[in-house]
Amino acid sequence: MRARLAALTIWLAGTSLLAQNQTTSPPQSTFRGGVHFVRVDMYASRNGSPVTDLEAAEVEIREDGVLQKVEAFEHVSVPAGGPEATRVEPNSIRAGREMASDPRARVFVLFLDSYHMDAQTAVQAQTPIRRFLEEALGPDDLVAVVTPEMSINDLTFTRRTTIISGLLGKIDEFLLRDRTAATRIVPLDATERMYEKCNPLISDEMILRRREKLTLDSLNDLAVHLGSIREERKTVLVVTLGWTLYGPNLKLADRSTGGTPPIAPIDRLTGGRGRGGTESSATQSEQMACEADRVALANLDDRERIRDITGDANRANVSFYPITPLRNPTFSPAGSLSQLSALREMAVNTDGVPIVNTNNLAEPIQRLVADMSSYYLVGYQSTNARLDGRFRNIKVTVKRPGVEVRARSGYRAVSEADLRSAAPAAAPSAPRPPDTITKALSSVASAATTVPLRLRSSAWTRAAGAGSEGMLWISGELDASTRREPGWAAGATAEITVGSADGRALRRTVTLAPGTFAFAVRVPDGESAAPGSYDVRVSVRPAGNGSPVSDHAAVTIPATASAIGEGVLLRRSPATGTRYVETADLRFARNERLRLELPSSSSATAEAHVVDRAGQTTQVPAQVSTRPDPGGKFQWVVVDVTLAPFAAGDYAVTVTQEGATQVVGFRVTQ
Repeated sequence: MRARLAALTIWLAGTSLLAQNQTTSPPQSTFRGGVHFVRVDMYASRNGSPVTDLEAAEVEIREDGVLQKVEAFEHVSVPAGGPEATRVEPNSIRAGREMASDPRARVFVLFLDSYHMDAQTAVQAQTPIRRFLEEALGPDDLVAVVTPEMSINDLTFTRRTTIISGLLGKIDEFLLRDRTAATRIVPLDATERMYEKCNPLISDEMILRRREKLTLDSLNDLAVHLGSIREERKTVLVVTLGWTLYGPNLKLADRSTGGTPPIAPIDRLTGGRGRGGTESSATQSEQMACEADRVALANLDDRERIRDITGDANRANVSFYPITPLRNPTFSPAGSLSQLSALREMAVNTDGVPIVNTNNLAEPIQRLVADMSSYYLVGYQSTNARLDGRFRNIKVTVKRPGVEVRARSGYRAVSEADLRSAAPAAAPSAPRPPDTITKALSSVASAATTVPLRLRSSAWTRAAGAGSEGMLWISGELDASTRREPGWAAGATAEITVGSADGRALRRTVTLAPGTFAFAVRVPDGESAAPGSYDVRVSVRPAGNGSPVSDHAAVTIPATASAIGEGVLLRRSPATGTRYVETADLRFARNERLRLELPSSSSATAEAHVVDRAGQTTQVPAQVSTRPDPGGKFQWVVVDVTLAPFAAGDYAVTVTQEGATQVVGFRVTQ
């Protein structure tokens, strides 16, 4: 089971899900941006059927009770199905996110709550979800899949329904061999086995609390991440049995009592050890980690947390659609009514629809299909020009009798801090920044997402005699939150696997010394790699006690040789002294220095500039130098930037040599 689960996690991480297509009634509205311009997705129906002939004059929008003027209005109709050959599939994670930013594209995420799902649930939900994904989605629809065990950075999109069908088939293949209704599909991990060794009397409650926390953390990270991709509506289908929503437990927090008896046994799936049947006693470091986790888990307030998640989802215009078949009462220690109530509340408060406590999932999912096949894109310039960053309520109504309307309930206004962190939007008539700069800055959008491990890749193809050779550099860095966990202070080992389309895999192992949390390697070392697509997977295991962290990235070595390749990013900070260290984190403080090193086969002079979000060159100079590569085949163009003069915001470094340009985005945080 553990091997099958690991294989599924890898398969999920490398798979995208689908996207949306719509034909619109000409002429289309031009959806402009701006500090106070607000876009709203509006769903209109009468007696359960979509209303498709509304006019802008029939729609009224009020913001905090004040009537607004509708300035953009467009009906979108989404045709179902269509030949896959006509669908433009994203060729990278970045391309998928750029496609998802189209306001006329629907975005769906399938959240499989593996921590709160049994085999029976997966079987019941599988067929109606497959029908929804295969029959309802149009050729332009974008869909992704995620589980609580996955990093949000693994979120990728696809438009191919065959990929989705294959995904659901993999769920059946990997997870549902044992179809016992009460069997959990996620085995205990290293941390949970440590809980059992430390104190088997309270380990069950600690495990249940930790799993609920991980699930809610993942949902919150997902909502924030989707909000960074686009302002328009995002739909999350949450397949789950529900959550207990733990509150503080004074007995569990009280060290003198040793906690409370476990509230429900967990199927072990890892050998069937009974209570107290651990193979060895906990070490001192494990005991300390257990104590810290026990106190933290005892003080959880997940009822408050679910309200925070709902608020973040509202601000990000994310709607949750929980999908819960008729509950198996043996699964959870809590009452099903309270759990279903929480799911319904989450759906209703995010303009979603709860599909819960039923064995007939097909009918409500088909209603969901009809509900989302026709909608309106509406835009208005807010009359409230204050830059206060506060949440503003939106109420949409139509004048036509009998028509029901659903729309986002509100949004968070822009604050002065937001404006300071980004250049003002250019006027509609102003030229747009080059696509290379736009793409580089889009990669910075997810930089604020908390992930255990960050990856960054740099590729280059250089001319070599009558042919060419490709090169690939991989940078990895542990997040600050990961570094603070027990076990990482003693160092770590990173396993890097680079898989090619023909099935070959190149592997490297890097040892991180104590106090070192970043690495950069060339793969293959001293050799060339053929142009094409590669799948990079990195797993980092602490030298001390603790669970490994992992991530993956899709990388392409270009087929055409160029004078200069993608750059390796480094930073210098007060903590590193005079040393520059490799980094995969695009966030920098103003007291740091940024260095970009780019491989080059040209002796021509390289030029470098720092530009803002509008593509305008800043007054801060970028110092350019060169150094030879130790292998002697090429040199490195080195670009140094002092960040102290910059205000907080997003910027990009552009480097040009012999007509070839490379652009790297970064964020100044303070």
